[in-house]
This record gives sequence, C-alpha cells and structure tokens, in this order.
Amino acid sequence: MRIVFYSSIFFTDCDFSLIREMQRHGIEIIYYIQMVKGKQCGGLLDLRSYNLSPGIYDVRNFPEFNIYADFIDLSRVRLVVRTNNLKDLRNWKTYSMLVLDIYRLHPDCVHISQALGASEFLLYCFRRKMIMTVHDPFMHSGELNKLSERKRRLAFKLIPKLVLLNKNQCEQFSAIYHIAHNRIYVNRLGVYDCLTYLSRRSSCVNEFPSGGYILFFGHISPYKGIDILCEAMAKIHQVYPNARCIIAGKGDLYFDYTPYKNCEYITLINRFIDTSELVGLIENSLFTVCPYKDATQSGVVASSFAFFKPVIATNVGGLGESVIDEVTGLLVSPNEADALAAAIMRMLSDPSLVHQLSENIKHQFGQGEVSWPVIADKYIKIYEEKTRLD
Repeated sequence: MRIVFYSSIFFTDCDFSLIREMQRHGIEIIYYIQMVKGKQCGGLLDLRSYNLSPGIYDVRNFPEFNIYADFIDLSRVRLVVRTNNLKDLRNWKTYSMLVLDIYRLHPDCVHISQALGASEFLLYCFRRKMIMTVHDPFMHSGELNKLSERKRRLAFKLIPKLVLLNKNQCEQFSAIYHIAHNRIYVNRLGVYDCLTYLSRRSSCVNEFPSGGYILFFGHISPYKGIDILCEAMAKIHQVYPNARCIIAGKGDLYFDYTPYKNCEYITLINRFIDTSELVGLIENSLFTVCPYKDATQSGVVASSFAFFKPVIATNVGGLGESVIDEVTGLLVSPNEADALAAAIMRMLSDPSLVHQLSENIKHQFGQGEVSWPVIADKYIKIYEEKTRLD
C-alpha cells in the first residue's frame, strides 16, 4: 500500500509518531510537510532562519531534521513551501509540481490533516482518494473566520472520508455540517513520543527547578482560558504562597494581564517555545493544566502524557475522552476559577495522587486504542475500505 500524507508544520509533533508507526507497519508512506513562508515554526520544527522560495525540498538538506533520522525515514519526507500571496505564480508552479509527483506515485490514498487553501486547491483532483483527519471539528471561540470556515465546509463536502479524534463530537459534527454518518470515522491521538525521543537525544533547556511549578503551554488564544487560570492562581496563592505557575506560549493576551504582571507566582513566557525548551518545561513540571473554554482534543494532553504528567482539564469537547477523571488527571467545569483552583490545590496537597495518576498514564497509553500501533491499524483499515460517497 502506498500513501501520500500531506500535512502542516504545525502538526509535526503528532504526525511524526504516526508516520513512524506506518513505516513500522510496512506502509510505503510519502510525507509532505506544508509550510507558509514567514510562518516557519510550529510543532517540532523551527525553520525561521531560512529564506526559502516556494518549492519542494528534501528535508535531509536541513540540519533541524537530522535529529529525527533514527525516528522516521527522512528519505520519504518533503517540505512544501508556499507564500500567502494568491498572485504569486511560484505557488501555482509548486503545487503543479506536487500534483505531478503524486500522479507519478499512484497512491492508494491521499491523507490530509486540514482543509486546503486556494494555493493548495489543485490537490482536490485526488479528492476521491482522500481522507482528512479533522483535528478541529468546530472552530474555536475567538478564532472564528468566515474564509476559513468556507474552506472547511468545502473540504467536508468534497472529501469522502473524515476522521475525528474523539467520539463525543461526532453527532454534532454530522448535524451541523450535514455529513452522513457513514463518512465519519473515529480514531485517537496517541502520546507524542517524538518528544521523549528528543529528550533522550538532546540537551533540553529549562531554567526552572524540577517539580517546582504548574505548567500551561501552547498557543495563547481566547478559548484557552488563561484568564481563568490566572484568577485561580490568585486564589491558590492565598493558601499555597510558594505555588508557582508557568504560562508558556506565543499569542496575544486577550484579557487585562496587568494585575498579574508582577506576581511572583505566575511566570509568563509569551513567545514561541522551541521543542527543546518545551521538553524541559514539561519534564520538570508537577503537572499541566488545560483550562479551555471549548476544545476538541489537545496536543497539550498528548505531550504531557508522553512524560507521564497528569493533566487538570476542563470537561469540554473531547478532553473528557483524553483525560480520564481520577485516572490520568482531573476534570473540572469550564469558566469556573474556584473549581480549577480546588483541583490544583488538591494535587498540590496530595503528592501520592499525582504519583498514582502518573503511574496510570504509564500503564494506559502504551496499549489499547490510544497506542500508536492500534491507531495506525485503524487508519490502514480506513484506507482499505471502499470509498463511501453521499
């Protein structure tokens, strides 16, 4: 079986683990990583030092990929660079070349991880062979965009097989987008073991003491609930004055952060966090928090679980399927600072609970439906199943 896998630099942290497992299964998989010029960091990679013209590049020419040479077969990985300018003819040349490459490969399936933009539209000529992993069945609050939503709706209409990463949102997804149930599949998101691989292979950066802080990490956006976390930390500080929280990630602060700016119990690192630094931050944290106001599933959970770190999360979207309450973390109601503070203080007051949750993660995520071998098997079955159209 031959698969073309077309994804984005922003999904490399989850894609690398899946690609490796597909290769272990003996699948011939050709992996294209799309990157927009000027938006050159995300997932596992930071390529901001390069001034690349639109085109298709062999990733073995970039030292940033070399550390993963024993993780996945880099000879089957390409970097596809484009600009955001629709009038840039180099984009159309790049995607014409990509379409020709795919035609020559004669793939059994073309697997994409997000709706295609205008420059990528040529790839829809393979739509009958396509499946799409829908990482976000619904657009997040604060990130609604009419153009993006139109692209999503077009993708949902054209692509025969759509894969969601949680069961909880299937019915709503089907109803809102008028998609027949027989076109919707469910798979899971495994732990990002590429991060633990990186931890073993490189020196990871962390200026903070081991086990000394609560960690939030990821892109800062209104739906992430950082305002609720800050409010909760103010309450926690009154009871546990030595408790510290690190908020690490790039993005615009969508609320008035002034009251917390000089607080010794909150450290804000408001920039892109490279992978080496992120690994260090997770490894040395007590546990992580996802105080989201709405969500699907979360790469933050998958990253935390890779280091056996329990997660306190709000019970929204598919998070309740990833974080099992009282087993791999704690679930709380969204938008409730008191509930979030109570959960955090419970973890702070009971190290044995944190230890037990960590042990549970070790036992649960190496096997069953959340293990990469099972996830890869499910995708292969989806690839093999006869295309189903409305």
